[in-house]
Amino acid sequence: MDDFGRSVNVSKKIIKCVKFGYINSVSVMMGFTSKSLHKKILKTKAKTKLHINLTENSQSYFKTKIKLKNLSFFDILFANKSLKKILKKSIDLQIQSYREIYGSKKIGIDGHEHVHIIPWVHNYLTSLTNIKIKEIRYPNEKINIYGYKNLFKKQFYRNFVALLLVKFLIIFLKKKKKSPIFFGLLYSGIYNHKILNENFKRINRKKETEILIHGGYTNKSERRHFETNFFKSYTSQSIKNQYKLAFKKFT
Repeated sequence: MDDFGRSVNVSKKIIKCVKFGYINSVSVMMGFTSKSLHKKILKTKAKTKLHINLTENSQSYFKTKIKLKNLSFFDILFANKSLKKILKKSIDLQIQSYREIYGSKKIGIDGHEHVHIIPWVHNYLTSLTNIKIKEIRYPNEKINIYGYKNLFKKQFYRNFVALLLVKFLIIFLKKKKKSPIFFGLLYSGIYNHKILNENFKRINRKKETEILIHGGYTNKSERRHFETNFFKSYTSQSIKNQYKLAFKKFT
């Protein structure tokens, strides 16, 4: 489950999911909440990974050290030399902050809105000598169609285009690391019990597999912590539905 640490409410919802027992891996964002909240997820013994964030920066404490605005995936993909320098510094700070709390020099990495598979970002991460990356998420998901009804949903086609872009960019990555088999991009935003159950049926029990859902949501009490488009995402019915899925059993 992604986005732990984005806000207090988002994080508390994720902790509830983890404590229930079906969620065993959490990707954490640094720079938005207190260390004490991060320590609560450590107590659950769930696997943690660093969720590199380069797009949603307006409220991060890193802004006090680096002047950043909210950026799109394409802003980062086509970043000029000056912006790359700033973003690399942000990556360094996030890694430093993660290690101060979570300890290990060997870390797993993925990215908020999949920014970590942008070639220059990925190549920078894998070039760092002060850390050892034990795992990187490559969201190179197989294209499985679960029912014709999904073919009438705009979100499915948005996800489909995003998946094709991801598959294309992965071709250009250097020094690829170990990665679990991945499910979670193609049906993002339209997940339901049936779709997740179909994903579970396709798990290769001999290989590590990651099925991504987003279950951390917030409410109006935290409105000031989010830009408008992100607030809509973190309060959407879709993310609330995914939260409920974290408490259901799959076959």
